[in-house]
Amino acid sequence: MFLRSTLIGLTKLNKYILLHNLPLKINKFNNKSFINFYYSFGYHTNLIFKQQQELTQSQYLKEIKFTLNKITETLEDLSDSGELEESGIELEVETHTDGVVNIKISDDNNNEHVFVISRQTPTKELWLSSAISGPWHYKYNLNENDWLSTRETNFKYQKSFYDILEYELSNLLKRNIKLR
Repeated sequence: MFLRSTLIGLTKLNKYILLHNLPLKINKFNNKSFINFYYSFGYHTNLIFKQQQELTQSQYLKEIKFTLNKITETLEDLSDSGELEESGIELEVETHTDGVVNIKISDDNNNEHVFVISRQTPTKELWLSSAISGPWHYKYNLNENDWLSTRETNFKYQKSFYDILEYELSNLLKRNIKLR
């Protein structure tokens, strides 16, 4: 039996096993895959991976709508409060009907930072174009109930959309921003 790429972080392992013709056995228990494979010198190991469930279209649309609305509401409330103007910071939030949110932050030194958050319905992804860290793509992970970066293949090191956006906005707005 071959590994499927739907298991998180197994693409490289799959290629390694196929290249070296290692015997492979997959056992499933409680939504985890226990993968046994044997080295050519007789030793074996067990790897445990949570299986990623595929998001349905309706689940994706629900999660993306919730995420974009929460970001918009939180930042518009902050902008309307007048707290930022006292610090010399201007915050503009634009929401578009096609699932795009633009966040523009300007400071006293005429520095302008633009963030663009958009839905990508065909791939069921959330994209962030960050003024600080550049482009990011996220897929919703049902096991973690979070948008996780597709940059890292190792589940342990995947970055959360909220963690990155909250950190970068907090630094620019000079206050603690919580979007969840």
